[in-house]
Amino acid sequence: LYYPTDDKHVNIKAYYPSTVTNDQATFSVDADQTGEEGDEKYKDSDLMMSSIANQARTSGMVNLNFEHKMVKFIFNVVPDGDVDIEECWLDNVVTTVGIDHEHESVTALGESASNRQNVKLDNGGAVIIPPQTLSGDFLVVKGSARFGDDTKEHEEAKFSLYDKTQEIPTERILESGKVYTVNVSVGYDNFGNTYNLGKWDDDAGVISIATFGASGISIEDENH
Repeated sequence: LYYPTDDKHVNIKAYYPSTVTNDQATFSVDADQTGEEGDEKYKDSDLMMSSIANQARTSGMVNLNFEHKMVKFIFNVVPDGDVDIEECWLDNVVTTVGIDHEHESVTALGESASNRQNVKLDNGGAVIIPPQTLSGDFLVVKGSARFGDDTKEHEEAKFSLYDKTQEIPTERILESGKVYTVNVSVGYDNFGNTYNLGKWDDDAGVISIATFGASGISIEDENH
């Protein structure tokens, strides 16, 4: 960090990942955050912002408190019986946001089909996606299962937000800076069918919500 020679105060704005610039209009997450390269793709999708106004010159460290602007989504699938889990993904979710630099906020750009993709995640792992509204089928597990002499090969089990009382799809807003964890079991009967999670808030044992903790970093005067 370089301060002006006349000791004027400065405004500091910082972004993570470092590839993001202060005039960048949009940001997209990686649609495949799995496997050996998944950790780096996860990190590169985790948009964070920080700013300090009217910072006086100092020879010490300036601490920046970065806020997560995306959503962390964790999916835990427990096989019920003789089941092999092959793939897991979030179905047709928004992967691109518009960046409001002045207010340090983001908005999901879901109107265009090109901004929606299936986002793959490892079972028991996490993915970063933009804040957005989910509705209907939103989680898919692909795998094989055996029950006695019967076998289902490479079929999909879908999980949906659905109000079974009123028999209508429900919506759930995924908020920026939050962590959402979904825990489900998948057995033979689930493959080839859709499993309704019901009203989100009524399924405390299935879905939990936490705060995506802020991350800190320090910078110092390069002239010091």
